[in-house]
Amino acid sequence: MIAILVLSIISIFVFSLILEAYIGLVIGVLYVIFDTQIIIHRTEQGIFDPFTDAKHLFLDLLKIFIKIVQILNANKKEKKKN
Repeated sequence: MIAILVLSIISIFVFSLILEAYIGLVIGVLYVIFDTQIIIHRTEQGIFDPFTDAKHLFLDLLKIFIKIVQILNANKKEKKKN
C-alpha cells in the first residue's frame, strides 16, 4: 500500500510510461518473491492450499508479463519516433 502511494506521488512529477513500467516490473518480481516466501512459511506450518498458492503466483507472473509488454511497446514507439 505504501509503495503504491509513493509511486503515485512520483508519477505526478515524473510522467514517464517507461519508468513506470520498469518500476512495476520490479514490484511484480518482489511480489513473486514475497508470495513464494509466504507459501514456504505456510507449508512449513502444515497448511497446504495449492490452488490458492498457484493462483497468487499466476497473477504475479501475469502482472510481470503485462509490464514487460508495456516496456517493449514503449521501446517500439521510441524507435518509430527516431
